Amino acid sequence: MRVRLSLVPRIRRVLVREPIQAVALSVLLAAGVGASVCIAASGPRDHRSLVPRHGFLVGDLSGRLRVLSHGGDTVRRIPGSLGRDGPQGIALAAGRRRAFVSVLRGDRPPHLYRVNLATGEKRRIANGISPALDWRRRRLAYVSVVRSSDMLYKRALIVRNLRTGEKRQIPLGPGIPLGTPPDNIINWSPTGRSIAFYDDAYVRLARLGATKRPISEPVAPRSQQAPVFLDSHTLVVLANCCIGRHQHLVAIDRRTGGSRRFATLGAPPENLARVRRGHLLAVTALGRLTTVSRHHTREIAKGITAAAR
Repeated sequence: MRVRLSLVPRIRRVLVREPIQAVALSVLLAAGVGASVCIAASGPRDHRSLVPRHGFLVGDLSGRLRVLSHGGDTVRRIPGSLGRDGPQGIALAAGRRRAFVSVLRGDRPPHLYRVNLATGEKRRIANGISPALDWRRRRLAYVSVVRSSDMLYKRALIVRNLRTGEKRQIPLGPGIPLGTPPDNIINWSPTGRSIAFYDDAYVRLARLGATKRPISEPVAPRSQQAPVFLDSHTLVVLANCCIGRHQHLVAIDRRTGGSRRFATLGAPPENLARVRRGHLLAVTALGRLTTVSRHHTREIAKGITAAAR
């Protein structure tokens, strides 16, 4: 590319983010080139996310990851496979170029991977399920899983600071089985101060600021599952798993204890997460990727096992 010297000040401002090219330009100017200069390109550095802001990263029944558009069309396939049954949970990292993905492995403890979405390269970081990131995407929460006496048990809620590597472990209590998918959903509060989870009987909160007794008393009626925060004061839970053709999500006002019908799904949710105030993203047991808001659902894609946005 040939550039007139009159454009050099502007180029210097633009290339402040590309130091190699800026150095090349300065060298050429110092060499006393004439009316034009040739900029030595070091090759563009692609800082764009691999998942569009309004798109989705999903796992499918083939065990692979795909990127979907807002309308549900496949726009990218991630190299490599994560197992024949597909991912159990996905959390999309800051920058949207990496993800944390959990994979069930039959009667063996599930693996939690960090996946490079450009190359498909994966690295196991724990035995765990249900990865979830706080709203700043700086802390990763997941549930550690162990095998004992030929059974899989949820041992603890793990919170890992992705910047420092510091890790906190909050025991969930003895003898909590891995259970069915709605049992295993966890979600951060919008403030990042607590995490909602189900302990085989009740929905509770893990209060991250508490040093003594970090596990709260029940915050929903017995056997209501799949907790997700709608906003700072409202918790949505699954009221009737897995009875009947319709699965009812109810919203509980934590200030008053009152509840109201929120939305209805065609099958129990296996993933359920908040994407913005008043709006949720669900993957159901029938493999439907669905957006959910009050009294409204929209199916985006089929054959999906887990998703993140």
